[in-house]
Amino acid sequence: MGLLASIPGQTMGVSIFTDHLISSLNVSNVGISSTYTVGTLGSSLIISYTEELFDR
Repeated sequence: MGLLASIPGQTMGVSIFTDHLISSLNVSNVGISSTYTVGTLGSSLIISYTEELFDR
């Protein structure tokens, strides 16, 4: 259940909209990939902090 619930935020859920995002936002494939990478890196930076909050 957890795996299915997390699909929309994972690559396999986002990849469905890649072509639509490229045409709507007028960006390249590299632009989409770079933005997704920045978002992933940003979330990895805060995950350990939120982990501590959940433990409390």
